[in-house]
Amino acid sequence: MKRRNFALRPRSYVVPLTTALVLAACGSTTPSGSTSPTSTNTKVQGGTVNFAEGPGAAPNYIFPLTPGTAFSTSNLSFFQVLMYRPLYWFGNGTKAEINYSLSLAKPPIFSDNNTTVTVNMNTNYKWSNGEPVDAQDVVFWMNLIKANKNSWGGYVPGAFPDNVVSYKATSKYQVVVTLNQSYNSTWFTYNELSQMTPLPLAWD
Repeated sequence: MKRRNFALRPRSYVVPLTTALVLAACGSTTPSGSTSPTSTNTKVQGGTVNFAEGPGAAPNYIFPLTPGTAFSTSNLSFFQVLMYRPLYWFGNGTKAEINYSLSLAKPPIFSDNNTTVTVNMNTNYKWSNGEPVDAQDVVFWMNLIKANKNSWGGYVPGAFPDNVVSYKATSKYQVVVTLNQSYNSTWFTYNELSQMTPLPLAWD
């Protein structure tokens, strides 16, 4: 079987990420080649950003369901999120908060005393093969995590996905998750829902 590569193709993704990398890794360069602590760079459409990898820390594991031996900043932040956007994207200007304009889903809706979470997906994202990023892609991720949690570096017994009793796609762009008890909605969103990474159903 011929292997098919998939990458997420969201709108307005390259420019914000490019800008973030420029701001994080680059300053204005002086004629001598040294880097100034202040930047005069302006946001542009397209282009290429170069940034230095950590010494001996080149990314080497691309699949989001990452084992503990490869659970590193190099793999997670510098590689995987560029290929597979998580359900909720963090970083809103200088604030460490969810940026819903760059997320695959809208703000989650908690009900039944915070034991039920309804996630409505944004409908403007597609995989490179043209298929939409939808609720079934979230269910596929959950199936993989449930079946392989002991091989996943982010797994802590009793936490995600153990605290998820059930999950199902109730429509093309909606997933309903049932929890084993009531949780603080902010905590569950930032610590648990943030770990969901939809994957293309074509891989299932």
